[in-house]
Order: sequence, then C-alpha cells, then structure tokens
Amino acid sequence: MCTNYRGKNIARRKTLEKETRTNTERYQELRRKANRICKKKKKENMKERLEKIEQPSKQNERRKFYKAVDKAKRGFQRRILYCKTKTGKVICEESEVLERREVHFKELLNKEVEDERMERDETDVESVRKGKKRKEEKRRRGSKLRPTYEIASGIPHSENKK
Repeated sequence: MCTNYRGKNIARRKTLEKETRTNTERYQELRRKANRICKKKKKENMKERLEKIEQPSKQNERRKFYKAVDKAKRGFQRRILYCKTKTGKVICEESEVLERREVHFKELLNKEVEDERMERDETDVESVRKGKKRKEEKRRRGSKLRPTYEIASGIPHSENKK
C-alpha cells in the first residue's frame, strides 16, 4: 500500500511541476488505484469489526454484545491527555488538565467585547426597521397591481366575473 501512495505522490509532484496530459493521466490512474485499495481495506476492517461484535452475541453474552455495539456506534473519540499552561509548561495529570481547561474557557467567556462589529448601534437597528417597513409596503403595493388568477382557468379574476 505504501508504494502506491509514494508513486501517487511522486506523480502528483510531477503534475504540479509540469502539467502535461500524460502526467495528469498517470496521476489520476494512480489516485484511482490508491482509492480502490483504501476502500477495499476499509471494507475488510469493517467486516472484522462486525465479526468481533457478533461473537459475544453467538456466545449468549448479551452485556458484552451491547457494549461492543455502543462502542461501534460512538466511533473514535479522541481524548486530550496533555495541555499547556500559560507559561508553556506541559501538564499531564488529568485533574490539572481539567482545571486548566476550566480556567481557559472562563477567560474566553468572560472576555469584554472589543470588536466593533459585535456591539449594536441604535442607528443600525433603526435603518433595519425602516428597510423592513419599505419592503413590506412594496410587497403590499405589488399585490394590488398584479391581477389575481383563477386557479382552474388561468384567466384574470376580473374577466371571470363578466
């Protein structure tokens, strides 16, 4: 598999250096091959995982079975085990990492709004209200000018009454 990726990456570099028809075709071909291999390996991996999940079911171990199903549903959940302090020191202990995160997010949430875009200006609010009123008035006027059509016939409403 590694050789396919290396060959694909080399072909990509060649294509980027000099974009000719043969270079691009070769790169696309190698890319397709690499993608096929990845799909095949992904399917094999999924089959293996399903077999591992089915094993406890066949052995009547319900608890292990449902635990495996829940784990498969959740998928991969990355755990952040390390964190840096304000000074740049790396923290490894879980309780210290949790404390540091708490302090960090409190600082972020309690930070004063310095960005001008975030502050509301009363003139902006008024201009928006005026714009909405104008749009509403145009919509009302427009509906009076357009003839209403009968649903079945497609003839204007005023002509049907005659």
